[in-house]
Amino acid sequence: MLGCLTAVLAAEASVPIVKASREALPKDPFYAPPLGSLSELSLGDAARLHRRTQSGRVLAVWRQDNLIIRTRNGEYLRSRLRPKSPLPKRGDSVEIVGTAESDGLRINLVDALWRPSPDLGIAEEPTVSLSGSDLLKNSSNETRLRTDLYGRRLTLSGIVHASSHSSDGTLFYLEDAGHLIPVDISGRPALKDILQPGSHVAVTGICLIEVGSHAADSDLPHIHGIVLLPCETSDVFLIAKPSWWTPQKFWMLVAALAVLIVLFILRTMRLQTFAREKELELKREQFDNEANRLKVEERTRLAVELHDTLSQSLAGVSLELAAAGESIHIQRASRALKSARAELRNCLWDLRSRTFDETDVREAVLKTLVPVIDESRLKVRFSVSRSSLSENSAHTLLCAIRELVVNALVHGKADSIKIAGTMNDGVVLCSVSDNGCGFDLALAPGVDDGHFGLQGIRERINRLGGSFTIESSPGHGTRAAFTIPAREPPEFKS
Repeated sequence: MLGCLTAVLAAEASVPIVKASREALPKDPFYAPPLGSLSELSLGDAARLHRRTQSGRVLAVWRQDNLIIRTRNGEYLRSRLRPKSPLPKRGDSVEIVGTAESDGLRINLVDALWRPSPDLGIAEEPTVSLSGSDLLKNSSNETRLRTDLYGRRLTLSGIVHASSHSSDGTLFYLEDAGHLIPVDISGRPALKDILQPGSHVAVTGICLIEVGSHAADSDLPHIHGIVLLPCETSDVFLIAKPSWWTPQKFWMLVAALAVLIVLFILRTMRLQTFAREKELELKREQFDNEANRLKVEERTRLAVELHDTLSQSLAGVSLELAAAGESIHIQRASRALKSARAELRNCLWDLRSRTFDETDVREAVLKTLVPVIDESRLKVRFSVSRSSLSENSAHTLLCAIRELVVNALVHGKADSIKIAGTMNDGVVLCSVSDNGCGFDLALAPGVDDGHFGLQGIRERINRLGGSFTIESSPGHGTRAAFTIPAREPPEFKS
């Protein structure tokens, strides 16, 4: 007996002992239990399932990390892949492993991986042709979202509308029977060329029900709606191209007509004003020759006002509308018309003197320049009391500053403008300087060349008994300075 025991111990001592270790086991990410039939699982089971596997045929891939498969038993499973994972192709047979998660409507797999699997023999389902109303009505004709269509391949036809919620331009809306059905082409971006807004198309794709974040204390899921996922280029068929006459062009025409009407009203107001003032001048002519001087001054004032408001904008509108056959020119014309409307608002502001009620001259300057330049490019420093300025002095001050700023932007191409003003012994001192390209004073175009801006400023200031100087050289910007009395002298006549 002792001999037998010795022999057994010797035999066991000759066998090497290997310690079990988890690190020694193979690390297979697909080593997980199968998910099983979704119809046999409740939504509450998702918390206990953890990592599960499922096999099926890929129906659609979209948004770089989403895919939906059809399993052997005809169920549909949506998965969200790990970031930067390679994507399978539509029709591939795959095995997926991921964490089970409930969105309140069904169980999905998230943080998923996939690998090819042998052909499962899952046939393509027939396509179902529906209308927008069919998607929202059940068999009893009750208005209700058709969740039974989840994963099915549907065909709808309708009018294409662009989406304002798509940053990459891969989301459109299909209007059918008064309903807007989202169409997500992130899996086929080339379909952008066919899905032009206003076109009539027939779209075939996988029906997906988008569900929001599910609250644990809620019995119902937060359903956003149905989304159609085209999978092939042939899934979108063009029935009719968009009409040339679009709502955008209609509103552009309305805007153009509105500008013309405003221009006509403004011109009528100017003519009426001029006629009334001319009548007064003619009455004064019987007393002395001063009426002739007033007539010349009034014509000069009107020429300056027209230059400040209408001439530049109307020239731009005329040039752009002449080339309105190209879409880019239509866009330019729209911007030019917008600019014209802003200039017209300036004219109406001058007529009504809306900013004269401002108690702060700096605020009045900023409001005057709102149609011309954004405040971020301006530096305004004014230490002049509004109560110390007469109406004529304030009007001359604001118009001169606006014209100098427009010149700095249009001719000097400046991106920074400084405006400063102060008052000393009843005289307002103001300067406008910019960092633009500058110009040669000796070669600067004048009235003979059709440029009335600087001459108009000079005449405005001289009428009040002020002074105007300008310093500039090529490449060194421009600085204009002027002085005007805070209140016009007694001999001043408007």
